This record gives sequence, C-alpha cells and structure tokens, in this order.
Amino acid sequence: MLPQRLFIQITEECNLRCMFCSYWKRKDSTNKLWFNYKLLFVKNVIYWLESQNKDFRKSFRVILTGGEPFFNPDQVFSIAKICKNNNVACDVNTNGSLLGINVDLVELITSGLKVTISIDSHKDYVHDNIRGRLGLFNHVIDVINRINSMKNVVKKPITLWVQSVLGDWNYKFIYEHIKFFKNLNVNGFLFQPLQYNFGVAPPKLWYKNFYGFPNYDKDLLVALETLLDLKRKDDFVINSEQEIKSWKYYFENPERLVNQTNICKAPEQNIIVDVEGNISFCGWYEPTPKDKIGNIANTSIEEIWNGDIALREKNKLKYCNKGCATAMCNVEWE
Repeated sequence: MLPQRLFIQITEECNLRCMFCSYWKRKDSTNKLWFNYKLLFVKNVIYWLESQNKDFRKSFRVILTGGEPFFNPDQVFSIAKICKNNNVACDVNTNGSLLGINVDLVELITSGLKVTISIDSHKDYVHDNIRGRLGLFNHVIDVINRINSMKNVVKKPITLWVQSVLGDWNYKFIYEHIKFFKNLNVNGFLFQPLQYNFGVAPPKLWYKNFYGFPNYDKDLLVALETLLDLKRKDDFVINSEQEIKSWKYYFENPERLVNQTNICKAPEQNIIVDVEGNISFCGWYEPTPKDKIGNIANTSIEEIWNGDIALREKNKLKYCNKGCATAMCNVEWE
C-alpha cells in the first residue's frame, strides 16, 4: 500500500488564540529545516510514487498545515506550484485571517490549491469568541464572497471547503449551520469532532473539563442523525457516513472507541513532516527520538515508508482505537 496523504507543516506558529487549542503558545523550533529540503522532498515523493504506480494521483494529495500556513505564503505557493506542474492535488488548511491581507487572492485562485477555511459557527459572535479575534467571521465571509466573484473574472476554478470543529457551540444548530455555508456557494463542508490539542498526548479524562466538549446526551445523538440525513441528501457534506457514525462512539468515550476496529487509517496512508523535517504517521503519536523513522534531510522516501523502523512503527499504530482515530487526518476519505 502506498501513502495517500503527505502532510507538510509549514509552521507551528498561529496568529489566533482559539479556546480549544494551544498552538498560539508555540514558536517554530530553532532547528526548523531549511525550506528547500521540503521542496525537494515533495518532488522526490511524487517521482517515487510515479515509479510505483502510474495511477497514484487518483488517491494521493499533499496537505499544507500549520499553525497557520499563510504566515509563509511564498512557501505555500511554491509547494502548490510543484504539485500543479505534476498534476498532483494540493490542499491548504487555514483560519482565513490572512487571506486578502498578506495573501493575494488572485494568486490563491490560480494556484491550483484546494482551500479549507476553518469557521466554527454560522454566528459571527460565536466564531469570533472561539477564535479570539473580533471581526474575524466577517472578514472570512467577505473573503469567500470576494473569491467567488473573482474566480469568474480570472476564469480559474478553485475548490473552497469550510471546516467546523464540532462542539457544544454548534451541534444544536446542525441544519442552520450547514445551510448557511451552503448558501455561501462553497464547494463542500466538513466537521471535525473536537479533539485534544493536535500533536499533544491527551491526559486521562481530558474531555471532562475541556472547553466546548459536548455532553453525550439525546440532543447530541439527534444532531448526529440530522447530519447523517443531510449527508445522504447530497454530497455537500464531505464527511463519510461511516465517519459520522463513529462519532457516536467517540463522544461516548473520547479516549477509546470501544468495539470499533480499524477506524484509524493513519499508518496506512499518512506521512507527516514537521517543521524540523522529522517524520511521523500520526499527529498524536510522536516517535522517540523525533527522527526515529527518519528526517527528510537525510532519509529516502523508500526508507521512510518501507524501512524496517517505519514498518515497526506503523505496526504499533495498526490496531490503535484511541479517540483521535476520528480526526480528519486519520480517517479514510471518500
């Protein structure tokens, strides 16, 4: 089996102070890898996949992450250009705050990127409170409207998705929430169930006092059924039915998906490159030492994916049933 997703972390830093996330406290490592190594690695992965299976493009994509990746728009667009020139899908996940400010919207539209913007509520005051930035909601909605207008002028298609963290601020308004974003004429919508801080092993019973974690009750189950109904009506909701169904078990027990097997696809599909160039397969499981699997500065893609150490690490994750298996980066996409 070949990797399906290559995650490249552009930066660990973020300009927002989200209530459920601690990334705003982070600074990039003093050992941050020279960016040209990442460019070369993306090229090498594409060439290697081409040599393994000519049809790899049907299921493979490069995903640019942060922190907030548009802290470094030149890096985002440089990787996107490589992908575009090689007919490889490239995605970027962003909070949208820098779009139209230090990110040129025409360049974004013509880059070939699929852009996923995080918006956690269809109500401005709720989103702004969660993200810690007054006026952010209106800015991001304005950006989406501007992109939709501009793409018709430059005659370039761009795929825009909205992603919301599913928490107690929005699960009672599933129908209204999704209808709002559908009316914005974005291409798709997805939920990410509220998780512990990405890249940090959660303490026991972390969800008991975690900001916004919903109670497992009748209202939540009704909300998930509503989401399933909307999913079945059309393809606007990106999450798969299997994925949405697994959230029932996740919210019931966020630490372990009891009686659920083979939910997590991380070891089968993910290569994650951090800011130092170290490799992992799961964002919540960091090898010790960090470069145990390899570092893109000195390890080949063949060794990273098929080497003895890599295979042992993937085998450790193979039967993992921790709650983070429901995270978007770890599930199988349709």
